[in-house]
Amino acid sequence: MDVAAGLIAFVARLGRERAAGQGKLAALQAQLDAQDALIRQQAVELDMFRRRLGALPPQERPHFAPHDRLTILRLMWLNGCSAKDAAKRFVLAVATVHRWLKAWRGQTDPGLFFGQVPWNKLADAVRSLIHDCRIQFPEPEIGTRTIAAQIAQAAIALSRATVQRVLREPPPGRPGRTKSRTDVLPPAAKPHHILKPQKINRTWHLDLTVIRILWFHFHVAALLDGYSRKLLALRVFKRTPKAHDMLALAKTAVTSYGLPRFIVTDHGCQFHKRFTTAIKALGSAHVRGKVRSYRFNGKAERLFRTLKLWQRVAMFFLSASAIQQRLDSFRGWYNAARCHQALKSHTPDEAWSSAARAEPARFHARDRVQPAFRLRRLSHNGDPHLPIIVIQIVRAAAKVA
Repeated sequence: MDVAAGLIAFVARLGRERAAGQGKLAALQAQLDAQDALIRQQAVELDMFRRRLGALPPQERPHFAPHDRLTILRLMWLNGCSAKDAAKRFVLAVATVHRWLKAWRGQTDPGLFFGQVPWNKLADAVRSLIHDCRIQFPEPEIGTRTIAAQIAQAAIALSRATVQRVLREPPPGRPGRTKSRTDVLPPAAKPHHILKPQKINRTWHLDLTVIRILWFHFHVAALLDGYSRKLLALRVFKRTPKAHDMLALAKTAVTSYGLPRFIVTDHGCQFHKRFTTAIKALGSAHVRGKVRSYRFNGKAERLFRTLKLWQRVAMFFLSASAIQQRLDSFRGWYNAARCHQALKSHTPDEAWSSAARAEPARFHARDRVQPAFRLRRLSHNGDPHLPIIVIQIVRAAAKVA
């Protein structure tokens, strides 16, 4: 019987195909027959899928996407179906269809049809603030870490990865793409207890570097606290400084800030027996790092990196006194305005004084009250190359629908 039915269907289809070439009316009838057969086949397939879905418990059935829910309601209105007919047709509970209708009339959350705003999506004001920070502070020493730290200082919860991701997106209302600057730092060395102090005046780092202005060379000595990264002293020398110059620098810092437990240096000629004996007489211990191990005094080396990035564009003075004035301005900016990643986005002055900071808040696009931000760029001591980022939070009074 199956073979006979198949042969009859084959002969009928062959007859329709031959009749389609005999005239327009026969061709139209053949098309109608083909469409009717296709509709019957699709009806059989739909019945099969409905039975398969109906066999599953309601809580295990796949959910409809928001746009599919809206399509189901449109088909109901076009066909004049009731909620019961629609539920039967799409294998749904009648209560589910009534809930969708109630939501569409505005009595509940309309996110059933247009999708909910992602719960962790940043507010547009925060995204715009990140792009504004990059535009107003394009200096290479102000990277994504600094931007994230400055925004966190304004009590806005943000990470460096978020700043990088937002900066890879086109700025709102502006074409193009802004690339963020990332620096690959060398892997950290195995920590030593002296290099990880838990309080101020435990370990000080003292080191020298050379800055070049045109064809002139100047030596700069820096002394900073290992816990707070506070720059305690920054002095320029016309010639290579001697041991007594370093001792005078250390004694001045001891008079102003107190006596440290350790002073860490490298193996420079200034830090030999005379320097060690004088430091021991003060009541401190002199520790020299391993030879060719820049990581041992890496905190001072990192300071010099920031100093030279600023010096390349900001220092064109040839007298030592003028350079010293510029270094004093840099020291004040470094301690009071520059957020440090190792200090959990605090400034050295905040870490030195253990100043508390407000808990950062998160702003999302789903919030009913959207904030507004005011960004200003100031300069430390009038130096445009020592920027101060000021961010103020102004909460909008109007509620977003």
